[in-house]
Amino acid sequence: MTEMTKKANLKFFALLLAVLMLLPFVTACKPADDGTDTTTGEEVTTAPPPEPVTLDLAEYIIVRESDYTDDYKSCVRALRTGIEERTGVKLDMTEDYVYPGKEITPTAKEIIIGNTNRPETAKYRKGLREKDFVVTFENDRVVILGGNAQSTMKAVEYFLDTFVDSESKNVTVYTHRVDVVRHDYAVGSVSINGVMLEEYRVVYAKDNLLAKYAAENFASALLDGCGVRLDVEPDTSEETKYEILIGTTNRKESLTFASTALGSNEYVMRASGSKIVLLGDGYMVGGGASVLLNEFILDVGVRGSNVSVTLLEDMSPASFVFKEAKNAIIMIGDGMGRNHIEAAKKEGMNVFFADTLPNVSTCMTYSYSVNPLGKAEFTDSAAAATALSSGYKTINGYVGMDHLKKVRKNVRELACEKGARTAVLTTDVITGATPAGFTAHCDSRKSTELIQSQIDELIRTGKIDFCEGSVGNSLTAKAKEALSLISADGSSFFMMLEEAYIDKNSHKNKYPEMISAVKRYNDAIAYVIEFVIMHPDTALIITADHETGGVFKLSNGSYTFTRTTHSNANVPIFTLGYGTEELTNGVCNNVNIAKFVARIFGETSFGD
Repeated sequence: MTEMTKKANLKFFALLLAVLMLLPFVTACKPADDGTDTTTGEEVTTAPPPEPVTLDLAEYIIVRESDYTDDYKSCVRALRTGIEERTGVKLDMTEDYVYPGKEITPTAKEIIIGNTNRPETAKYRKGLREKDFVVTFENDRVVILGGNAQSTMKAVEYFLDTFVDSESKNVTVYTHRVDVVRHDYAVGSVSINGVMLEEYRVVYAKDNLLAKYAAENFASALLDGCGVRLDVEPDTSEETKYEILIGTTNRKESLTFASTALGSNEYVMRASGSKIVLLGDGYMVGGGASVLLNEFILDVGVRGSNVSVTLLEDMSPASFVFKEAKNAIIMIGDGMGRNHIEAAKKEGMNVFFADTLPNVSTCMTYSYSVNPLGKAEFTDSAAAATALSSGYKTINGYVGMDHLKKVRKNVRELACEKGARTAVLTTDVITGATPAGFTAHCDSRKSTELIQSQIDELIRTGKIDFCEGSVGNSLTAKAKEALSLISADGSSFFMMLEEAYIDKNSHKNKYPEMISAVKRYNDAIAYVIEFVIMHPDTALIITADHETGGVFKLSNGSYTFTRTTHSNANVPIFTLGYGTEELTNGVCNNVNIAKFVARIFGETSFGD
C-alpha cells in the first residue's frame, strides 16, 4: 500500500536521452543511430554517435553495494528476476565490498546497481537528485542508479523495458549514451549566499528535541522540494565550514545571538560568516528554518527555477505568520487528562511540548448516552471518536453513527472526497474504537470483523493512503513515515494519530506504564509540532477523547488513580496554526473540532 502510493506520487519529465563526452549530460530523446537529436532534429556533433552493443550475459555479473536496505534488495531482486524472465539467463550476484582475506577482484564486465563503490557510480551519482535516475553503459559496465531506493527501482524497470528484449533474448546497450530521467521538482538548483545547498549540512542543538525535529523536518522538506539530501547532525559533531544552525547550538555563531529577546511567535534568520543562524524559543525553534524554506527557497513562482538566496548578517527578529490552513492533523491521547501530564512531568518528563503552544484550553467529552438518573453519561472511546471525527454526539459503543444509527461522514472521508491524502495510525489495533471512528461505521465497536472489512475496502480502493495500527514504540517513526507520504506532492492532507496506552494502562492502574505512554505521545507531539512549523498551512489539534482513571494529586505532590473507569473530567486541548485559536477560546465541545476541520476542506455545514 505505502510503496504503491509512493510510486503514484512520482511525476517525471519526458524520458531523455543524453550523449556524453565533454559535457556531463547532453539530453535528448531516444537516439537515432545517426546521432540526430530527435527532440530538435538537429545533428549532434559534440560526440560520437551511440553504438549498439549486445551483451554476452555469460560474461556479466550483477554487483550491488555491500550495505543495502530491504528496499534496495527489492531492486536487485527485480533486476535479476527481470533479466532471467526475458533472456533465460540467471546472473550471478556479488557485493562491491572487498573482505579482508577474501578479496573479490572486480570483474570488468558488470551490471552495477545502486550506490556501489565503482568509479562509474561516483561519476553519475554527482548531481543526481533523490528521485532522478540514470542508466548508461561505460567501461564494459552497465550503470543502473537512482537517487534513492524508489528511483533505483524505476531505473531497473526502465532498463528492463528499454534494453532487454524478450523476443531476441538479448540485452542491447549503447556506447556514448546516457539515459537520465529527472523528477519534476518544485525547485532546480539552490544556492545560499553564493554556496550551493549541497555544500551545507544541518546542525541542531543536541539537548533540544524540538530543535532536532525541526532540523529533520527542514531537511525532509528540502529533499521533497529540491531533491537535495542534507546531513543532519547534533552540535556535538565536528564543525564544518558551511552549516545551517537550528536552535541555540554550541557554535559561536549561534551563541552570539542566543541572548536575543524573542516573543513566543518570533524567530531569527540571519547569516553569520559562512554559517546560517536560525533561532526561536520553544515551539518556534524551527520558525527561521520554515521561513528560509518556504519564503526564500520553495516559493519562487516558476516551477523548476534555480534559486539564489541572499541572507544578511543584520536581519532582526521577525514574527512568524501561519498561512490559511489546507491540511489538518488531530492527535488524540486516549484517556489523557491534565493530571496524567502533570504526573509524567513529575516522573522526569521535563516539558510537555503541547504546553508550549500558544492556544491551550479544556474540552468537554460527554456522549449522547444517559445514565439511570437521566444525566449525560461518561463517554467511551467509540462515542468520543465519532464526536471528534463527525461532529455528532452518539451512544457509547457506536462508531461513525449518530444516536439514531444514521451513518455520519467523518472528516477523513470528507478530506478524501476533496482530493486530500489521508492517514490514520495508532498504538492500538487498527480496529480499535478511536481509529474506527475515522475509518468505519457500525453500531458496535466490538464488531471487529466488520470494521476490518471496511478498512480493507478503503485500502483496496485507495481511499486512505496510510493506515496502520499496533505501532507501539515506533509511533514517532510512523508519524514521520505517514506525513512524508501524504505531504510529498504538495496536496492537502489529513492525519489522525492516537496514543492508546495512556487509557489502557489507566484502566489497569498501571502507573509506570501510563507514564511511559504519555512520554511516547509527547515525543510524537514534538515531531509533529515542528512538521507544522515547516508546513505553516497546517492546523494541529492535540487533545484526548476522555479521562481515564481519575488521576488525583495527593498532598505530598504524588499522583494516584481513584478509579479504573472513565471520568467526566474535561480534557486538555492544544492547537497550533491559522484560525485554531477559536477552539481554545473558552471550554471547547469536542464536536466543534470536527466542524473546524471540515471547514478547512470546504464544508461549512458539518455535524449536528
